[in-house]
Amino acid sequence: MKVRQDDPRGFVLSHESAGALDGPGLRHVVFLSGCQMRCQYCHNPESWRAGHGAWVKVSEALAKVAGLAHFYRNGGGLTLSGGEPLMQAEFCHALAQGAKAMGLHVALDTNGELHENLPDSFFDPVDMLLLDIKHSDAAAHKELTGRDLAPVLDCAKRLSGLGKEIWVRHVVIPNKTDSHDHFERLAGILQQIPALSRVDLLPFHAMGSFKWETLGLKDPMADVEAPGEEIMEAGRAILRQALPCALVV
Repeated sequence: MKVRQDDPRGFVLSHESAGALDGPGLRHVVFLSGCQMRCQYCHNPESWRAGHGAWVKVSEALAKVAGLAHFYRNGGGLTLSGGEPLMQAEFCHALAQGAKAMGLHVALDTNGELHENLPDSFFDPVDMLLLDIKHSDAAAHKELTGRDLAPVLDCAKRLSGLGKEIWVRHVVIPNKTDSHDHFERLAGILQQIPALSRVDLLPFHAMGSFKWETLGLKDPMADVEAPGEEIMEAGRAILRQALPCALVV
């Protein structure tokens, strides 16, 4: 197993050895700690804090992947997620390199904002970007996440230019990201991503609300219910019409 000689360390929240929702095929998912966004609907607020989790070497993290690598090579791979994996860029890159040395497909699950700090070569071992676009309106994105939208969209353009396949994931939240106008704006944004191959519309859920309480935080979405299937299908219909070359689910 080839990793960087200095075998850098990083903070890992958890591993999932049979992920089926984080890229194509069966995947090993490594969740890294730390996130710069403060999404009001976050279902893993414990992942925000940098330096949280197990402090491990790259070789130790990859050892958990190696035993099942032969399964992951069959249409699956490794997904680096979080939190925000680019908060630990050196560790993230070393994990991606190690996975490529095993012959694995590598997906990066990111909010995209921190790409600006990284050279193009950082993304050499990354095959796919799983990009979370939180809102289609810049002001509403800032209100919802505490951060700007523009760097996220710049990341999509940049990684498209580098030839990386892109899947976009978007959470549908009642009264925030569920209007016809919002879906139309989102469609316009997605039309500007040449490498886009798939869009996942994900219904908001409150299953992580107890975590906010555990951390002594007030959950801004505590009283919000999941969107109905009618709203979800309306959004899918708008995106499918605007994006005939992408799979919208």
